[in-house]
Amino acid sequence: PMPGMGGPPPPPGMPGMPGMPGQTGPGGLPLRKRPKPSTDLKSLNWIKIGNNKIKDTIWIDLNEENAHKHLDHSDVEKEFPAFQAKPRRTDTDADEELDAIQAAKPTEITVIDPRRAQNCTIMLLNLKMTNREIHHAILNLDDENKLPNDIIEQMMKYVPTAEELSMLKDVEQQVDLFAPADRFLWEMHLIPRYEQRLKAIFFKRKLVERMDYVQPRVPPIGIAAHVLGTRSALVSTCTPFVISSFL
Repeated sequence: PMPGMGGPPPPPGMPGMPGMPGQTGPGGLPLRKRPKPSTDLKSLNWIKIGNNKIKDTIWIDLNEENAHKHLDHSDVEKEFPAFQAKPRRTDTDADEELDAIQAAKPTEITVIDPRRAQNCTIMLLNLKMTNREIHHAILNLDDENKLPNDIIEQMMKYVPTAEELSMLKDVEQQVDLFAPADRFLWEMHLIPRYEQRLKAIFFKRKLVERMDYVQPRVPPIGIAAHVLGTRSALVSTCTPFVISSFL
């Protein structure tokens, strides 16, 4: 340099090097030192503001370098890792979880004799109809023939007794917790003249079966009666009885 002249200006910052005070990056945002985490962290669900929209906003004046000085980065990395290994389950953990589920699950209420309840439940499983559908069918005397004959006969065995209804009424406030057989007996007793309706349906079904059996046999009986109505035919019919008197 010439005598009396100042030294040469300092070289500009190299790419990738921390910016000097007063230097700015894209969009006029001051260059800051940003520490990098030692491991991958969870991403934030936000929309980044474009560099061209930062000018004349508060982000120009905020200095994140000062905030990082008071932040425990190791604690952040511990609390917000991108991948966190699940704790290994033990048999004790599984047993405790099962106990908690069973404790939280409402217990079914049943007051019906266990054997009677079991057989009633089997009948309902074979029927494959909801209590509402059964209720509707019985109210209409099963005009649509949805209830098989053998089921009707079984249902007559499971008409709730006075004792069963008394026990069910004691817990009717918890009807939603009734076991299937108890719920069935409770809802069926609400049908007016439930037992009489079952008997009427059963009688109607049996009458149809018997009529189908008898009707084909009625004409031959009528013909025989007509033949026997003539004197000669009646004499011929009674002849064997005369012979039997000789014996």
